[in-house]
Parts: sequence; structure tokens; C-alpha cells
Amino acid sequence: EDTGTEISPAIMWDTFEREYLPPDPSLSLRGHEMRTDEEQTTITAQLMVDGEPVTISGTGNGPIDAFVTALRSGLNVSLDVTDYAEHATGEGADATAVAYVETVDGQGTKRWGVGTHPNTVTASLRAVLSAVARVRD
Repeated sequence: EDTGTEISPAIMWDTFEREYLPPDPSLSLRGHEMRTDEEQTTITAQLMVDGEPVTISGTGNGPIDAFVTALRSGLNVSLDVTDYAEHATGEGADATAVAYVETVDGQGTKRWGVGTHPNTVTASLRAVLSAVARVRD
């Protein structure tokens, strides 16, 4: 837009990747465990936060809600997920899930996050962390 010229797909992808999928994010998901019963999901997640290991836990009506609850209490982050979308790239056993979340913080500011992983839940949690990193910046 600023240059008044056409932007190539490669430049768009590089910009998107740099913004939403950095190689060394300040927050990363090392692992997670979930337990679900008829009414709720409980998640315990192992994160790296600014290079330090942190374990958080929370309960909610599904994996994303439980993870957001864990982030609120474990990292003192004010955040709600207001929209979620997901799709696959690739086919069959080589498919990777790509999850996108729209979030709103305590001041009403919207931010987006993106996560990728062959496991759809992990991709979703990574998308939430991507948005949280944007809240922290």
C-alpha cells in the first residue's frame, strides 16, 4: 500500500509469517495434557515464556476455553477468544492444521493469532499463544 506498487505473493507470505509465525516466539507450547468429562475440559500446558519453562492449568467448556482460563490465571493475561477458524493444508497423513483466532483484551482491543500443527488441538492452542504474544508486545 505504501509503495503504490503490486506486492508479490512471496512478500505477502514473508510478512504474514514474520508477524504471526515467528521462528523464535516469546511464548511457545512445549506440550499439553487434557481431560474431558461430560461437562468440562481440564488442560495442563507446559510453555516456554521468555525462555523460562512455565506450567499452567485451567478448566473450561472445551480445549480453547480451558487454555484461555489457564493463561488468565497462570500468566495474568486478560483475553477472550471471539472467533475461531481452522483448515488443513496438505492431504491425508501429511496434512497440517492451521488455526486462526480473533481475541479481545480487557480494553476491548482486538488481536489475531495463528497456529499450525498436525494436531488440530495443538494448532488451536498455538494460535491462542500467538494472540497472547501480540497482547504482551
